[in-house]
Amino acid sequence: MKNRGFTLLELMVSVVIIGILASVGTANFLKFKEDYDVDSAQSILVSDLMLARELSKTKNELYLEDSYQKIYYALEIKSDKEYVISLLTKDYSKIKEYAQERSLSKGGNVKFDLVDDMQNLFYIVFKWDGEVVFLDAELNEIEPPGEGIPEIVIKSVNSDYKAEINIDSISGKFNYE
Repeated sequence: MKNRGFTLLELMVSVVIIGILASVGTANFLKFKEDYDVDSAQSILVSDLMLARELSKTKNELYLEDSYQKIYYALEIKSDKEYVISLLTKDYSKIKEYAQERSLSKGGNVKFDLVDDMQNLFYIVFKWDGEVVFLDAELNEIEPPGEGIPEIVIKSVNSDYKAEINIDSISGKFNYE
């Protein structure tokens, strides 16, 4: 009587092939996840920038010191991985944080990667007329980079994948890919 089944060699070859396929699939999945995290962080950041811009246009007064005063909403960069929307007075003094601090990604694998001209960027201030002002930590204005150079770049910590956000400093409109 003849035994039916697989030989040890056939089983070992099958296990090796499955292992190779699994390692290739895992590497591709991890790259996809990193790229997805950057794209997701970009979408959320753009949404928060839009929120700050719209709040500056619509809710631009606050009762301070016995009178209503004009205020600005700004995106405040807290670290290379965190930011918050803050309320500022007309002279850019911080009143309070509008919302809780946000991280670019839950896993911490996405960070700001600002271009040379914007290395000291601390606030992106939205004025009620739509104008955008970029400030450093000492509240000095920073000139936006030249045409075609993004104001904000976010990138994966583990790869070269990045996403860019361009902000028109006159109209406050965004261009991102």
